Amino acid sequence: MILACKKEGCPEPKIEYDGGGLWTIFKFKKIDLDKKNARKTTQKTTQKTTQKTTQKTGIKLTKIQEDILQYLQKNPQASRKELTENIKSATEHGIKYNLERLKELGLIKRIGADKGGYWEVRK
Repeated sequence: MILACKKEGCPEPKIEYDGGGLWTIFKFKKIDLDKKNARKTTQKTTQKTTQKTTQKTGIKLTKIQEDILQYLQKNPQASRKELTENIKSATEHGIKYNLERLKELGLIKRIGADKGGYWEVRK
């Protein structure tokens, strides 16, 4: 136990004995665990949402369309220019076309004005 705690960078466990029995107290680095779990949760949620959307609609999406949906889930206020800069192998025209296609399919909706509005990714 002590070696495992040291390996993970955690303090050694505290071992106490009283009339009720032997107690082992572990202290963990809560911040590091929270960050690690948050990253895993975000990745899993994004993948599950994209899969559910695709399954519900029965529509096969292109890689760029899936990437757009994932990016908009994390960054709903993204512009076409921002999408072009962050999605590999996508042109500005391709982003515009695929946004229109995703709107036609009912998978995304623009809320508000072009400037200051945001994208709603529908499930």
